Amino acid sequence: NTKLAPQDQLVSPLPDVFIFPRDARDEYIVIACDGVFDVLRDFEVVDAVTTQVKTGETDMGHIAKHLVQTSFDRGSRDNISCMVVRMPGAPVPPMYARCGVPM
Repeated sequence: NTKLAPQDQLVSPLPDVFIFPRDARDEYIVIACDGVFDVLRDFEVVDAVTTQVKTGETDMGHIAKHLVQTSFDRGSRDNISCMVVRMPGAPVPPMYARCGVPM
C-alpha cells in the first residue's frame, strides 16, 4: 500500500534489530528468520542447540538444519532459514578436548 509508511505495512521491510553486549561466557548465536520463531519459542531454540551439542554434534550447520526441519515439522510455512554460530565460550566437545585440537 503506497499510502502507508514502511512500518505500517502488513509486511514490514524493517527488521527487528537488537544490540546486546557480548560476554566471554556466550556460547552460541542463533540467527533465524521469523519462520523459525513463529513456531519455536526462544527457550526451545536454546534447548535444541544445547541438546544437539550434548549428544556430540559439533557441526553448527547440522544443528541449524535440525532447527529448520523442526520448524517445518511444526507447521511453519514462512521463510525458514537459520544459522548457528559457535562462540569462544562454548564448551569444547570431549573428542576435541582430548586431542588438543583448537575449536
